Amino acid sequence: MEHENMVKALIKIISECKTPVILMGDFNTTPHSAVLAPLYEKLKSAADECDAHDFTFTTYNPHKTI
Repeated sequence: MEHENMVKALIKIISECKTPVILMGDFNTTPHSAVLAPLYEKLKSAADECDAHDFTFTTYNPHKTI
């Protein structure tokens, strides 16, 4: 539920912005998880745009992106 509330709050802030938006953060979920889907309706993924999908987790043996 915390992730859903965070996404709702971010969408409200983004919707009220009159200037371009760059959103960065540590969401502790995979980039295209269902919880983040509403954000992708408003924003594009820089990793997708650049075709840069480096693994970020775990620190010592990165094998997935979060």
